[in-house]
Amino acid sequence: MKVSLIASALAILTNVVPGAAFGAGDADAGGRLSRERCSGCHTVDAVGPGTDAAPPFSRIAKNWGQDRSWLRTWLTNPHPQMPEMNLSPTEIENIIAYLGTLRKD
Repeated sequence: MKVSLIASALAILTNVVPGAAFGAGDADAGGRLSRERCSGCHTVDAVGPGTDAAPPFSRIAKNWGQDRSWLRTWLTNPHPQMPEMNLSPTEIENIIAYLGTLRKD
């Protein structure tokens, strides 16, 4: 419980810290991290095989890519079907930056 409260507070603070704008992270590092830790369930790259277990990153980017706050909260406190990732604030920003590269407006 204490960890969840701290993680939530960090997510909120990260959302208001100057320089935490969408894409402020390192997209290349986010792509590498996503391939290492997320590709077991998600299609991480713009194209590729996926599973029925989780939406592809391209759909996440399309549907929620502009909502940094939602993405930060999701990556900090994922739903029960998604494993606890224990991502640092920097890793979260990097994944969000990577998702920004997948947006097709």
